[in-house]
Amino acid sequence: MEDKTCLPQSDDNYETKIVRSTNDLPPAHDHYTFQIKNFSLLLAMTDEKCHSGQFEVGGYQWQLKLYPKGEGKGADTSLSLYLRLDDSEILPPNRKLYAKGKLRIRDQINNNHLENTVEHWFSNPGIGYGFSNLLSLRELHDTSKDYLVGDVLFVECKIVVISVVKNFSSN
Repeated sequence: MEDKTCLPQSDDNYETKIVRSTNDLPPAHDHYTFQIKNFSLLLAMTDEKCHSGQFEVGGYQWQLKLYPKGEGKGADTSLSLYLRLDDSEILPPNRKLYAKGKLRIRDQINNNHLENTVEHWFSNPGIGYGFSNLLSLRELHDTSKDYLVGDVLFVECKIVVISVVKNFSSN
């Protein structure tokens, strides 16, 4: 297992690091697991987000973007999670990429995972689509739910459909 530091997207210097882990092996062709160790430290930071490592599905590079204290409508009440086409991806002119996937917060004990489906036509890299209210912070910390065990959170993504089409609305 390879450890990488999951630092906030800012210029501040933090002495304590939040560790994200990814497998040394490439992800399954349609599945990616994002493990965040020391999640409480990330949660304690103000207005921070955390990006997963890049992963490839369907020949495209993807990333997950997680806001541990929410953002938008979920600010300060929920965990927010988004799937995004990585910044390194450049779609050909007048093309859109359709992706349908499942975003999941893993119940580490009982397999009662929280799972929602996201689908979107991606035309610009870097913009994420998902859920500002994926999981309430109350439920996240509910010990009967087993989402957060040993200060570790597992986030999973499974992309089930990918299609690229010409954008006929552009002339």
